[in-house]
Amino acid sequence: MSAKPFRVRRASRYFNRFLKLTLGRFLVGLYNVTATNLDVVRKQPGPYVLLPNHYTTWDPFILGYFIPSPVYNVTSDVQFRSTVMRMLLGLVGSIPKSKVIPDLATVKHILAIKNRNGVIGIYPEGRRSWDGHTSHILFSTAKLIKLLKIPVVSPIFKGAYLSLPRWSRRRRRGRIIIDFKRTLTALEVRELSVEDIYGRIVESIAHDEYEFQRRQAIPYRGRRLAEHLELVLFVCPACQRVGTMKSAARLFFCTACRYMVCMNELGFFEKGRGELRFETVRAWNLWQLDWLKASFSDRLESGREEPLLADESLLLLSGFRARPLRRLHFGDMSLFSDRIEFDTLIRGTLVFPIREIEGVNVQIRERLEFYFRNVLYRFHSGRRVVSAYKWMTAIQILQQLLTGSSSSEAAT
Repeated sequence: MSAKPFRVRRASRYFNRFLKLTLGRFLVGLYNVTATNLDVVRKQPGPYVLLPNHYTTWDPFILGYFIPSPVYNVTSDVQFRSTVMRMLLGLVGSIPKSKVIPDLATVKHILAIKNRNGVIGIYPEGRRSWDGHTSHILFSTAKLIKLLKIPVVSPIFKGAYLSLPRWSRRRRRGRIIIDFKRTLTALEVRELSVEDIYGRIVESIAHDEYEFQRRQAIPYRGRRLAEHLELVLFVCPACQRVGTMKSAARLFFCTACRYMVCMNELGFFEKGRGELRFETVRAWNLWQLDWLKASFSDRLESGREEPLLADESLLLLSGFRARPLRRLHFGDMSLFSDRIEFDTLIRGTLVFPIREIEGVNVQIRERLEFYFRNVLYRFHSGRRVVSAYKWMTAIQILQQLLTGSSSSEAAT
């Protein structure tokens, strides 16, 4: 049964204030959050758009604590699949959006909020950062800003990635700074071209967590600082094998060649066993993506048919947008140069041609999702050891190679 159409309601000011005084205040204290240039939002009447960078699941609640008016955040529709969450998100005025998939209904909701003089929250990267650097900014955001013709403010989170990296479930005790920037005035939005607006957004949102940390040197203390790092770094730089990296406490090592590094409280790698090839998650990630692209390119030229990637014992579910997902099969997944094969334990093999996959992304709790022929498919492991990020980037790189695209979206 399909879910009922979701109607964005006017956010409850009472519930919004309750969240600020409870969850908001708690998170600000827990993560040691401070804000700079608050006058940018305190003196800005609505309507306007907030374009923050994105590092943690708590970003909207932390940001909302500092904004005088309720913020109508564009939120992934996966959050609306639960009846309880639909009700709670309705109270705060959240706007559902399918990740990476164009949605005219979302634009209509946003225009309605503008007409109410509301504050609209949009995360222009479309996903949380994996390596502490601003991800690819969706060009459609600039088109939307041009359509709205209202001011744009960019709250830049600094230290949030180091406080709670996407690949980790463990908070670090450190500091988060939110720096508010006035990115565009209403007059500038009206006068600038979409391309110029896009350039202004990219410049305003840009943030490198490790460059920030080199200047600030803030300790981010915690237990098991490297735990689950293999969810983002999946290629060993020493033996260049895929899927052999494992983590334990502060150590990150290859089970094949025993290469090892240690993560310190500043978030940088230190020498363990073998040469220290990278100091940061960012540098390692950029290298592995370049390596993966070169490796896949060679495989396409050679025409060899063995799998590029493979993982066992995954659960497959299907659905559509905000509808509840249903379980389909357990099975083993393999990536070939032109397709994904999902070998079910009972009902044969499902085949997904790479060229027909759309909207590939990693959802909450690190599930791989994509659309195929207008159906949403989700894959995940019962154990938190399979990197959905590995699969997402591999699919995006293959799509670039097969279509000749030069998009940077797969790179970060």
